[in-house]
Amino acid sequence: MRKAAIYSYNGAGASMRHLSAHLGDAPILGRNDPSLVGDRMLINYGASYLTWPCQRHWLNAPNKIYNAIHKLVAFDLFDEHGVAHPKWTRNPNTAKGWLEDGFKVLARDTSTGSEGHGISVLKSRRDTVPLVEFYSQYLGHDDEYRVHVVKGQVITCGLKHKKET
Repeated sequence: MRKAAIYSYNGAGASMRHLSAHLGDAPILGRNDPSLVGDRMLINYGASYLTWPCQRHWLNAPNKIYNAIHKLVAFDLFDEHGVAHPKWTRNPNTAKGWLEDGFKVLARDTSTGSEGHGISVLKSRRDTVPLVEFYSQYLGHDDEYRVHVVKGQVITCGLKHKKET
């Protein structure tokens, strides 16, 4: 079995160190370390922008991560594979119609935001619908799940927990 190296898009946090230890102290690489990959399998932990020359050794290529973090691309893939997801639109009139029908609407400034950045919650038909990248119906829940896929197969699915501050 090929040894692994880990690329973390945001540094070596606790989960990176745990994964590294589990893999026999696999090195955790930064943006400037492509020469350290060698013949190792590179576990790409969340980076959709890498262009390193070792692409054939990636366990999860950047374009696959891009598919996951770009909401509109993900929604299209969900449609293609029959995965349920919130209704969405780029049309502000459609979003206004949802409000008039009693739905809450998330007005999203970006399709790649995380942790709620770039989201305005519209709750009432009296709310002004801003011009944003896209809108989605709010489903009335606070849970967020993370699904891990390796080589096209779901390997884990878990509830994300908010960090304690």
